[in-house]
Amino acid sequence: MNALQPNDKPPERTALYRLYNADDVLLYVGIASDPERRWKQHEEFKPWWPEVAKKTVEWLESRNAALTAETQAIRTELPRHNHQNNPSAIISQIKPQQLWKVPNGTWRPYEFMAHELRGFIQSGCLKPGDKLPVVRDLMEVYEVSSATVQRALGVLKADGFAIGRAGFGVCAALPAGFRREAAADADPEGVIEDLANHRVNPSPRTCNAIGVAPGAQLVGKSWVRRIDGRPVEVVRFYSHPDAAPEEPVHSTHDLVTADPPTTETVKILGLAPLLSILRVTRSVDGQPLGVYEIDKNGHLLSLSYEF
Repeated sequence: MNALQPNDKPPERTALYRLYNADDVLLYVGIASDPERRWKQHEEFKPWWPEVAKKTVEWLESRNAALTAETQAIRTELPRHNHQNNPSAIISQIKPQQLWKVPNGTWRPYEFMAHELRGFIQSGCLKPGDKLPVVRDLMEVYEVSSATVQRALGVLKADGFAIGRAGFGVCAALPAGFRREAAADADPEGVIEDLANHRVNPSPRTCNAIGVAPGAQLVGKSWVRRIDGRPVEVVRFYSHPDAAPEEPVHSTHDLVTADPPTTETVKILGLAPLLSILRVTRSVDGQPLGVYEIDKNGHLLSLSYEF
């Protein structure tokens, strides 16, 4: 064993500590030469500190050994409030289809990435404040360059679905006005603004959904729903020509449509991702009563179906 030279500094004995809540859920893993002092700092600055009910301490012979053990513990034990070295919870769920490689496809890599990551946020898999996967992980799973990843994250930030935090990375967010709704909500939130009533020839898909011949002329009305002054939904309704005016609705059936939005919808909602639905209403004997063409602003609404 070699003796220390006069200018050598002995390795600093360092503690690896773990903090748990009352249910033994691991909250945090850290290292410190003085754990008690570090915990007082946590108590002052960490909003989750009141959850702490149990602490464990393991002493290692050097700071480097403690750093290595800390990194390994964070990656394998996934403490709730660690983020450095902690892989994003969604990274294993990303299975990109690489749509930009499909012949005649219109997706660009960064657009596809932004669209898919936004879906994790809107569905609640990533909650506001949760860290998005780091750039190197996104590069690997999507097989793209750093510049492409940064461009996709830039789209999310511009749309209000992500925010950069110095020293932390990019976190999930929700834009102002975002709402979660259930399909069965009787009184949707917001202000209804009626648009002009009309007699028109709906699209062939709409005619087929309601059971009339393509090209049939139907009487309809339309409106836009706004929340905090921002348009979130455009609806066009058409009555079946044989439906009695006061016939009660017994059931509804929703069809998600791939029809492109109308010029009117784009003018009202803007160039936002849209959820487009055809909703057919039926009488107690199964006869169609009417059909709704519903375009929802995908930036501001998340729709859930409850059974």
